[in-house]
Amino acid sequence: MKENQLNKKQKEWLEEFLETRPYNHYRVYTTTAGTRTIEIEWREEASVTILDDHTYIATKIKHKLVVVLRFNGHPIKSGKYSFDITPPQRYSVEYTLEGQLALDIPQHYEIKFPENPVTVKHRIRKPKNRNRFERSLPAQQHKLTLDKGSQALQNLNYQATGAIKSEDELLQTRKIGNIRLPDSIMKMLQEKSATEEELMYCSILFNSGNVEAVLNYINQIEQFREQIKKTVSRK
Repeated sequence: MKENQLNKKQKEWLEEFLETRPYNHYRVYTTTAGTRTIEIEWREEASVTILDDHTYIATKIKHKLVVVLRFNGHPIKSGKYSFDITPPQRYSVEYTLEGQLALDIPQHYEIKFPENPVTVKHRIRKPKNRNRFERSLPAQQHKLTLDKGSQALQNLNYQATGAIKSEDELLQTRKIGNIRLPDSIMKMLQEKSATEEELMYCSILFNSGNVEAVLNYINQIEQFREQIKKTVSRK
């Protein structure tokens, strides 16, 4: 098998994955003998609401997934997944749309957020013959190196409290109903007078691991609100 070329099993997995994901392209890399790292991107229109036979509202989502396949075609671990969502827009088409028409213009446009399409659960095995020193170690190791999103949280926390926290401490959440967010993000949303829908939106983004997307959304929340108002008022 040539470098970066997929074998039969790996190619079957990729073809099946792309069947339901339009407007896609991918690149293949070699990591170790037999395994292949595939970077996949695809686009789609989501949360489609049909207003009449030729008009609809939709958001456009750009997905990106990096997955490592074994020689047998199975993913080694959960894929590294991210996505970007554009504000909802009103579209007009010449052909006749098919589907359930909205009886009223939606006052609260609901966006359905995607989840990681490749997740792999591993069984945790307890090590045998652990010595006394190993048992004395804390159960949770704090991460000191922060990614871009967590670093932004660190800066906000430092400005507010003057203290430096580990990544685990920064991302520690509190739950209000179905909403689970860190205190620093919750405070920012409260200052923006966020609605329940906006809180839920940020909670879904955060719990999918996309901290940076949460902060970008909060920074542009007024623009998103204005865009939705314009989209609804055009009808």
